[in-house]
Amino acid sequence: MDMTDLSLDFEKKLVAYCGIYCRNCDYYTGKIAEIGKQALDLVKKHTEFKIIAEQDEAFNYDEFIKGVEWLANIKLCLNCRAGDGWGGCPIRKCALEKGVDYCFECSEFPCKTLEDVSPKVVARLQEIKDKGLENWLKEQLQMQ
Repeated sequence: MDMTDLSLDFEKKLVAYCGIYCRNCDYYTGKIAEIGKQALDLVKKHTEFKIIAEQDEAFNYDEFIKGVEWLANIKLCLNCRAGDGWGGCPIRKCALEKGVDYCFECSEFPCKTLEDVSPKVVARLQEIKDKGLENWLKEQLQMQ
């Protein structure tokens, strides 16, 4: 993407507390729900799956359908920093409590909360901190 077409201030709002860039996030883009809907359509089309699953004792088919339906109807994230992200996210909760826009701004960065979620989160946030948010964002936009 060309930076002349986008406001860098707007793009900064699309970077989550944990450093996920919303434009690359499968929740934000709706990819997860889309795949869930495709899977649900496929499973409903092939009613023999229930018989096969039951004969093979592979899994509880009805619970499986519940899971696929849940995936197909997963709420689209409109950006955790705009206040519409997953309310149960421990990273979001902590950042809101600490009053930081990004975890790398916190005096306790990196912390156990981040490390428990994923070492990749810590590495991404360290990369943003090292490069500077604007430079990191420009790189992300060039990859779009």
